[in-house]
Amino acid sequence: MAKKKRSFVVVGLGRFGTRVAKELVAYGNSVLGIDTEERFVSPVADILTEAVIADARDEAALREAGVGSYDAAIVAIGSNLEASVLAHMNLQTLGIDQITVKAFDAQHARILEALGAEDIVIPEQDAGAHIAQRLHNPRIVDFMEVREGRYVALVEAPPRHVGRTMAAIAADKDIDLRFMGLLRGEAYLAPDGPDELFVAAADRLLIGGSRAAVRDFADAG
Repeated sequence: MAKKKRSFVVVGLGRFGTRVAKELVAYGNSVLGIDTEERFVSPVADILTEAVIADARDEAALREAGVGSYDAAIVAIGSNLEASVLAHMNLQTLGIDQITVKAFDAQHARILEALGAEDIVIPEQDAGAHIAQRLHNPRIVDFMEVREGRYVALVEAPPRHVGRTMAAIAADKDIDLRFMGLLRGEAYLAPDGPDELFVAAADRLLIGGSRAAVRDFADAG
């Protein structure tokens, strides 16, 4: 069964927030983008599900935008500590349980943690794609683009494939991936004899292919 798509609010549409929002949309999710400045909202208005000009420090403005009905939120505000903290608090008040907050340095992260933030990231350049992937499907532990449109990913073993051999999985007609091995604990097992390499529940599979193929493999569960 395909993974159910989710709905996300991205507060702050600078470079990081925009990248996260676009990646989440690319995975088929519903995304509401929010920023105080029209110059950031306009470029993504036709890309995101919805994009509005609003101040996340204002709980009433967030409520009017329907933020409380979304599954999760990402606070991607830049270096404005007050706005970041108040946005996080307002999202909590509106009932969003999963909130990822961008911190601009370690001190900011400590303040957010003291205020109850549980998912804090200090993004490196171009980390938005990784954060979006982790939010979309936590089963994908990590991934990287090795060349245009081709990815290598480390994926927690989907339950439907536990007990199968890697050769059997690779032979499925609906899977267009290269299976390079698996991690079992700290050990790497190469598929030299794939008929004997059975997938266990705690394994992480190292796979390669298009982003869509990687996504569909992880989403299928």
